[in-house]
Amino acid sequence: MPTDVQERPAPISPPLMPDAPDALALPAPPPPTPHRDRGFTLWTAWVLLAFSFILFCTIVSSAGYTAWTYRTTATTVQQAQLIVRAPIEQITWQRCGRTVFERVQDGQQLQPCDRLRVDSSVGYGQAATLLLFDQSALDLWAEADVQLVKLDTTRWNNNQQQVVVRQYGGYVRYDLKADQPFEQVRFAVFVYDTLIELAAGGSYSIALAPTERTLRFYDERESREQTIDIAVREGSAQITSHGEQLVLQRGQRAMVDVAGALSPVRPAEWQLLRDGSFTAFTEEEYNNTTIPPQQQPQLVRADTWQVFSGPADVEPGFFQIAPVCPHHPAQLPCPPDSTVPAVRFIRTGTQTSSFVTGIRQTLGVGQAGIDISEYPGLLFSIQLRVREQSLDLAGERGSECPAMVRFLHKRGSPLDAEQERVLCFFTSRVPGAAPRRDPGIIYVEVERDMWHTFTVDLRSPGWIPLARYLRSVDVYANGHDYDVQVARVSLLGLQINADERYRIPIVVDPSNVTDDANSR
Repeated sequence: MPTDVQERPAPISPPLMPDAPDALALPAPPPPTPHRDRGFTLWTAWVLLAFSFILFCTIVSSAGYTAWTYRTTATTVQQAQLIVRAPIEQITWQRCGRTVFERVQDGQQLQPCDRLRVDSSVGYGQAATLLLFDQSALDLWAEADVQLVKLDTTRWNNNQQQVVVRQYGGYVRYDLKADQPFEQVRFAVFVYDTLIELAAGGSYSIALAPTERTLRFYDERESREQTIDIAVREGSAQITSHGEQLVLQRGQRAMVDVAGALSPVRPAEWQLLRDGSFTAFTEEEYNNTTIPPQQQPQLVRADTWQVFSGPADVEPGFFQIAPVCPHHPAQLPCPPDSTVPAVRFIRTGTQTSSFVTGIRQTLGVGQAGIDISEYPGLLFSIQLRVREQSLDLAGERGSECPAMVRFLHKRGSPLDAEQERVLCFFTSRVPGAAPRRDPGIIYVEVERDMWHTFTVDLRSPGWIPLARYLRSVDVYANGHDYDVQVARVSLLGLQINADERYRIPIVVDPSNVTDDANSR
């Protein structure tokens, strides 16, 4: 039987749903086109070209700067020539990198790092000179010890000159040449950790003096056993020590102590006499110097002035210390606060023979004398009063003066004979009367019982203008009866002429005296 059953269409399956992440993914980029490929390549090429150009410019600039720097800063190492002025065996040098000192040769060349040393037994005066390449000179005295650290000049131009020296000891004078052809000129001296910079064209002195105080550091600094004394004749010097700075001008000096501290600026002068005011010891301690130490070794004696007298076979005079008022009118009483100690030489009793009473100071360490060759000025001054003088003028021999000063010196070398220059102060009962003159003595008339201040530059003609060594200074009275007072004795060594600093005229006419003093 036929059935009218219609065939139902098969159900259509729904499309499969993709996974959620795949459904959210961005569509793939379209394939590159030829136009974009060409743009990217062109951009890359320009970047590489620019980078290459910048790199090229950098290389060229660096090479140019390096060449310019080398040309402007390249230096030439210079040398110094040694001129020996003392016995050659007393001067030694140390090669760079060596530990042994060798004997020098006159005229030899020294290079940076070389060291030069002068023995302490060389005597006085200049022992050697280091003549630098620019004609500057370093003059070395006894015990001088210097090392050349740097002697440089720029090679291709005139930009800079550098000289660096390290000084270890002694006395050195630096005479620097002016008008150098270089735009920047630096001259530096190191002493311990103190830096001293010297201006070109100047004249300077640096001395290391021993001191009783020693300061030892526990870091990298050197131990200090010497003070540094810097003086300026011409030019200017800048001192740097432990962060402190000080500038010295012409005619000034300063010191650096063992701790590195700078002293105040002071005049470039040195007091060569000790205890010139007679305040260091008592009258008894001065008189104790007449007793030999071998007889009474425990006796307290003065170590500045020594009392002397003679001859022993006549009635003696006496040495005393008395308070005086040199600047107070004699007719008025002397206020106690205005008094100063004065030496008194006195001899009474209507004596008929001459007798000397005086004091002597022998100069230098160990009483060996001092080198005065570096002092263009030697300013001597003394205050005195002749209260009584039995002999008129200077006596029959011209050497019996109530107040006398004697300078014992040598002119040239240590082998020279000692010479003396004597100063005689006298009074006259007859105004205008001239004393009998003794060759080698300079005479100065003073008014009796009046205080007089006498000042003279010993470098003046007729005194000791060429003396390089001073052994001792004597102040004494000579005659029959006398009563003399002496106060404030001073001898200043000056780095410049005394007449320039103090306007000191020549107070006496030394025409009767030759330049050569009498040999002793």
